[in-house]
Amino acid sequence: MQKNRIIFIVLCFLFILSTVTISVSAEEKTDIKKGVAVIDGVIDEIWDKVEANPINKINPNTGEDSGTTGYWKGLWSGNDLYILIVVTDANIVTMNANQDDENRLPNAGDGVEIYLDVLNEKGDAYENVGELHYGMFTTGQVHIFDNGVADIDMLSQNSKASVNGNQIIYEFKMPLDIISGGRLPSVSAGHKVGLDVQICDSDTGTDWRIAAYNWSDDEDLAWKAPSYFGTITLIDVEAVPAAEEVEEPEVQPAPQEEQAPPATDAPAATVIVPQTGDAGIYLLLILAAVAACGAVALGKKRKADKY
Repeated sequence: MQKNRIIFIVLCFLFILSTVTISVSAEEKTDIKKGVAVIDGVIDEIWDKVEANPINKINPNTGEDSGTTGYWKGLWSGNDLYILIVVTDANIVTMNANQDDENRLPNAGDGVEIYLDVLNEKGDAYENVGELHYGMFTTGQVHIFDNGVADIDMLSQNSKASVNGNQIIYEFKMPLDIISGGRLPSVSAGHKVGLDVQICDSDTGTDWRIAAYNWSDDEDLAWKAPSYFGTITLIDVEAVPAAEEVEEPEVQPAPQEEQAPPATDAPAATVIVPQTGDAGIYLLLILAAVAACGAVALGKKRKADKY
């Protein structure tokens, strides 16, 4: 009896467990190839060689899909990390920051946010130098949030935004060695960086955003701790491989057409005059011809006499 009761309880537990959906936030990961981009708000040709990462996880605190879409791409070279963010928005709102008004920050209107963990420590709070949360407006103005410490002038000089129709282009150059405060003296292939990217969308620019999208964090908790970031790995692969040297074939000179000799006037007709040594031959030929004629005449005469 006791055994049956235990089996019944286990079966009930398994049934209940099967009806419960366990939500686990999946950390996004991607590799970053080597290359250098110009930070000018224009999409360089090199970005065409780089894989795009969709920014499409809807922020649960807004819970709305406004139709705004976007993606980001990355490159690295030396100690620098390059990030390109491209946003397509049917209603672009231009605004600048006001530190005293929370509705005038990049996470309130149209803008983007960058979450950076240079040493990929994935802490439960922003505790270390090199852990940074900052954003940029459509105007290109940079704002550093309370989380993390960095030189805003340095970040501003290495960031750019531009608007073209319904498209917003954001570009960032991040000197990882400087942002880390010297904790990462130099960057090499294989290094991992904690990263997330967020798009913020506003309708008016005066009220709080109506939608937000992340690359990795789907709980809207990256602003609290780097442990919610995704991870990128800097790999030793060139985005644009060096052109292979191709041995040029030896160029053979073109064969020259055989030229006909220059035309000349046709030679005048000449009369061959026998030389003195040829006189005997001509005389013999004349005598042979006479003898032949005589033989023919004699033959005819004998034939006539016979009849």
